[in-house]
Amino acid sequence: VDRVGGLVASSTGHAEIRPGKTRSGLLGLFHQLARADASRGAPGSAGSRLNRLLGELKHVAQADTDIVLISDFLGADAVTREALATLSRGNRVTLYWIHDVSEIETWPGGRYALREAQGSAWLDLDDPADQHELAQRQAGHREQIESLGSSFGIPLIPVSCNLDITAQLFQAMQFRP
Repeated sequence: VDRVGGLVASSTGHAEIRPGKTRSGLLGLFHQLARADASRGAPGSAGSRLNRLLGELKHVAQADTDIVLISDFLGADAVTREALATLSRGNRVTLYWIHDVSEIETWPGGRYALREAQGSAWLDLDDPADQHELAQRQAGHREQIESLGSSFGIPLIPVSCNLDITAQLFQAMQFRP
């Protein structure tokens, strides 16, 4: 009998949903997803949250488990890669990369205010040098995320948050290997 469980991470922590019969497991998972969405706050350190979640998953996932990881993968690093390598041995892992079109497509010309903890700056996309810099950063970001899956033979399915996410996930899961 198939059982459904999971780990749901948010800016306030993570929750473990112990595997249960399909209906109870799904209801618990949906409940925790709704709570995580309601508690969204400051991004904090996305990479460390992802790595803590993957570390916990390495301890609770039994061999020959289907693991579906839905994330924006911001902050993914060497620790993330190591955890994915470990999880992909003996399990079926699928990565769903939630992204915004602004992460991968060309931006229209103009000046954009950028705000960071260190202060603010301007990105002038009417300047070819700034256009080139942004295109290079976007390409590097996409390559880094795509390599998370390709390095270990893990399928990576892009999911745009600019389209119906639920429909994209259902369609992608129908065709999962």
